[in-house]
Amino acid sequence: MCEYIQKILDEIASGQSLTDILAEHERIKER
Repeated sequence: MCEYIQKILDEIASGQSLTDILAEHERIKER
């Protein structure tokens, strides 16, 4: 779980919007 949060934080830091990141992670979880 911690890794997952760290990954999101890294993506935010690199300039992706939060909504894009969350949408991407939702797609990953559905697999």
